[in-house]
Amino acid sequence: MDKVIENIKSMSEKTRVHLVGDEKKIPQKAMPSSLAAVINWAANEASTPVLMLGQVVHLFNGRYYEAGKMYDIMEAALSRLSLPISFAIDPDVLRATEKSLSACIDRYGVDLEMNPRGLNFMDGRLMISQSSMEFVKGHDHRSVFTYCLPFNYYGKREASVVWKKFITEIIPNEEMRRYVLASFINAIAGDPMHAQRMLLLMGVGASGKSTLIDAVVAAIGKQNACRVDDLRNLTKDESRYRIDLANHILCICGDASGNLGNKDVLKQIVSKEEISGRRLYKEVEYFVPRASLIVASNEIGFTHALGDSGISRRIDIIQFNNPVEEKNRDPFIGKKLSAPNEQREMIMDMTECLIDMQNNFGRMVRPESLAQALDDLRYDGDTFLSFIGSSGLEIIKLEDEGPESIWIHQSDLFTSFNYFCGMNGNKLGTMRTLKGKCKSHGVVQESAGKRQHRFLFKLVNEKHYKSSFKLIV
Repeated sequence: MDKVIENIKSMSEKTRVHLVGDEKKIPQKAMPSSLAAVINWAANEASTPVLMLGQVVHLFNGRYYEAGKMYDIMEAALSRLSLPISFAIDPDVLRATEKSLSACIDRYGVDLEMNPRGLNFMDGRLMISQSSMEFVKGHDHRSVFTYCLPFNYYGKREASVVWKKFITEIIPNEEMRRYVLASFINAIAGDPMHAQRMLLLMGVGASGKSTLIDAVVAAIGKQNACRVDDLRNLTKDESRYRIDLANHILCICGDASGNLGNKDVLKQIVSKEEISGRRLYKEVEYFVPRASLIVASNEIGFTHALGDSGISRRIDIIQFNNPVEEKNRDPFIGKKLSAPNEQREMIMDMTECLIDMQNNFGRMVRPESLAQALDDLRYDGDTFLSFIGSSGLEIIKLEDEGPESIWIHQSDLFTSFNYFCGMNGNKLGTMRTLKGKCKSHGVVQESAGKRQHRFLFKLVNEKHYKSSFKLIV
């Protein structure tokens, strides 16, 4: 940025006339386009590409694209054009200049890798795919990273004093711990493993959830992590928070006790599909989310949504059930984890866990305990699945039909389901909603005549089945 400002200040009169004309006084209407032309010229002369990410000006600083300090650049441009410096803090002038600047720099997009999959270190870039990692020395403006980890990739590793003890204490199970660490680094690297999952850390207070997230945020820089207080703020229409996903690395949500909001939008965000967003007083922009979602909460309020397979496969729910005793809590643990060597050891440990995931599976595979815990939450939160589970039944595919299979007529299923709902305080449903539930959960059905159907299940507990269907058995 300093080079850009220097170029503006040293601009020749001939260049100035070429860019903005030879009028001594620039009309106010032409001011934003004139400022944008000067800034764009100075950036090109300094070989410093300018990009609009998340509707915010970013300049390449030699290692990554940094959110531009537009006041300093605007001040230099206004001074060179003999315009009042006060325009640098005029929001209308700033917005109009950024809009004109965006039109100038669109041509850069064809040559840039806008969302590279990898990690940006001080000494180069670690590019990651599903099966390999390749370290490239140095930096290139064509790889659009918006952060740089504050240490080198190469170099002798020193044993950590705090990190190893901390992470082992909060996640005692080694298999789960390695999966969580691999998930974190995969999120920072832009999801090179195509896991398409949101990491949700859930559990009792003082169990290390927020401290772990803060340690990761400290490594990538606080300015590279945006925060929302509720997931609904991201998924609702006209969300002002959503545009921050375009130029940040992580999006931290501090609560999962409420509603998810629009589930389809959440799926798009987690899968990094193109979505729309805008800042206040600006036009709508379509972009591919750069940020990955991380949630820390003491409780989860949307277990009912896990019945949707599109949601359950996109959420990793990591349960923290080991609170640190009051006498053993270190109030300075966050500051200690922010030390350069602790940060480096954390990132290197995470990278090793991701390499193991590549070598063993070629993708992100959930530990069996995590998959079982998620399945339990699905059944607890979904009335239909709870009914099926308590009735001694399982959902199966048609090709798995065997001696233990059973076909249940829709009227029998409907009667028993509503009895279950009434006994457990759930809202009674209609035949249409019951059939919809069966279809959404993949229950096999066939015609039973007179536009009615029967459904296929596996009988795993005859006693529970007879108890649940006692009205009709």
